[in-house]
Amino acid sequence: MNTSEVKNTSLKKSKLALGTVQFGINYGINNDLGKVTEEEAFDIVNYAFQNGIYTLDTARSYGRAEQILGNILIDNSFKNNVEIITKIKFNDNITLNQNIEISCRNLRREVIDTLLFHTLEDYKMYSNNQELNEMSHVIKLGVSVYNNDQIESVLDDTRIKVIQLPFNLLDNESIRGDILRRVQEKGKEVHTRSSFLQGLFFMDMNKRSNVLSILRVYLERIHGLCNDYNISMSDLALSYCLSKSYIDKVIIGVDSLSQLKINIESSNSTVPYELIETVDRIHVAELEMLNPNNWK
Repeated sequence: MNTSEVKNTSLKKSKLALGTVQFGINYGINNDLGKVTEEEAFDIVNYAFQNGIYTLDTARSYGRAEQILGNILIDNSFKNNVEIITKIKFNDNITLNQNIEISCRNLRREVIDTLLFHTLEDYKMYSNNQELNEMSHVIKLGVSVYNNDQIESVLDDTRIKVIQLPFNLLDNESIRGDILRRVQEKGKEVHTRSSFLQGLFFMDMNKRSNVLSILRVYLERIHGLCNDYNISMSDLALSYCLSKSYIDKVIIGVDSLSQLKINIESSNSTVPYELIETVDRIHVAELEMLNPNNWK
């Protein structure tokens, strides 16, 4: 392989995981289609399987997403190859194991491959609970985080095997690189989400939006790079995440089967290494605006 290029081979393609938030709720700043139907979800999941994507990321808070996946997987020929990641929130009305059992019933599985606490706060609420050391039906435990301080707080926690966090063209190497290498050195898995920053990278730059106005200079820089290198935004966004050796899984959410097909094609694109390095150097000063929870 030419060292001046980054090519996403089949090995890197296996890093893709299918996010299912759109199966249960309307999600994404640039999503005009709303949540997908159960029939569409069936087509999306099976196309992912046919293209070697066997990791599914879901959560109890994603509406009926867990139940829909359970319906899809129950008689699916690929079901034994599938790795399920789901997230739970703290619920003081039920025990931790009862919480897990609800997800198992929804998903129609006896075991959850990776259980994530939806936030660091959810994990902390359970951290002193004896049930945490006696969990059944879970292979790996992890937590979903938003910033480097939260990553730092679980870096030495031996119970946490997986850390899921945002990573993309703006929430990038300049912000996350050093600490994610430390996570890798600790033997933990890194799963990234928000590859497209909830669709922000694809928004019409002329649209009136508070987040666009604040991040415009950085978004214009990325659009300019796409034009300069004659590469699509989808190709660049996915290739950038997949190029990082410290990332184990890149979660992509889709609104339609056609969007999944585009993403799979993008995951096989070839990107100049100098372009990856250029994106590495983009540094957003307004870090709080990289969290969609702060978008108004």
